[in-house]
Amino acid sequence: MKTLGIIGGLGPMATAYFMELVTGMTDVDCDQKHIPIVLQSIPQTPDRTSYILDHIQKNPLPQMVEAGKRLKEAGAAYLAIPCVTAHYFYRELCRQIDLPIISLLEKTADYFRTEGVDEVAILATSGTVMSKIIQQELGKKHIQTLLPDERQQQKIMEIIYKQIKAGRSVAIEKFEQIGTQLQQRGAQKLLLGCTELSLLKRDFTLNQAYADVLEILASAVVTYNGLPVKEYHRQTQEIK
Repeated sequence: MKTLGIIGGLGPMATAYFMELVTGMTDVDCDQKHIPIVLQSIPQTPDRTSYILDHIQKNPLPQMVEAGKRLKEAGAAYLAIPCVTAHYFYRELCRQIDLPIISLLEKTADYFRTEGVDEVAILATSGTVMSKIIQQELGKKHIQTLLPDERQQQKIMEIIYKQIKAGRSVAIEKFEQIGTQLQQRGAQKLLLGCTELSLLKRDFTLNQAYADVLEILASAVVTYNGLPVKEYHRQTQEIK
């Protein structure tokens, strides 16, 4: 059984939910058959979006590399990072840590291609959107992307940083309104492209158009270890 290492704390609630998903999606019949997990949860890691938008800000890469090396020393055979924006640093993390890191971006593109989706709207941090890491990965699979307009993106950032990360109530109606408007522009699927937004799918009844990166990553983590994924979770969960 391969030990999973998680570079976490980016943010803390998304990390906790990711661990819950990995455990819940593993189709085994006793504790001893579950995936062994080691975790480095470091919420003090500098904000990824702040650095991507302004390189004068503190670079989060050194702390993520250090976390990965500690996980390797602790026995991790492969890594996962339940933070989309952190994948801006994916290649350098792979180079410096020298362990397989499951690419959340690659697995998300594979998921949409398998589902026959041709156009996806991206709901994510401004750092993720501006870096184009999702657009580029989906583009490799010939999947078109739609982005929120400036006003919509500002509202998404408020929901992520001032509501979810701050532990405050979420203006879910405004979030869903953005999704509806993006569907009207032609989006077949609405990608929850920030792991804080995954918490909305956990806590609210979103329609079946929403696809969650955290569920996709959790499924990939289980499969990588050669374990079956529970049927209920095999595809991104759809809630009507």
